[in-house]
Amino acid sequence: MKTSIKHFIKTGILLFIIFQSTQAFSQDIVKYDYAEIFVTQKILNTRKHKYELKKITLVGITDEKGIDEIELSALKTNAEFFKYMNERNWEYFSRTFDPADFQSLYIETQYIFRKKIKSGKE
Repeated sequence: MKTSIKHFIKTGILLFIIFQSTQAFSQDIVKYDYAEIFVTQKILNTRKHKYELKKITLVGITDEKGIDEIELSALKTNAEFFKYMNERNWEYFSRTFDPADFQSLYIETQYIFRKKIKSGKE
């Protein structure tokens, strides 16, 4: 009788340790918030890939995302634009544009940025 109780306790402790260790090694699903920004650029020199930002349009972006349209409109180059987004912890995700736009003086590019959403555990 006493051996079965000891066996039961040992098994319970072993299962408890295994359960706790699997929780420690499990991964959280990373969730992202996305920002869609349209940028109209004037082509200055296609060979040197020099562009001047002319107009920035935010799509569905609210104030709590930390992106200010007035501050963005003051930016003049792509480098300034990407620096602004990186300073606010936005990660470049993708870019789309119409190659036919390169025949004109202005091109419109859609940039998508993403930012990790903090979970309740952090």
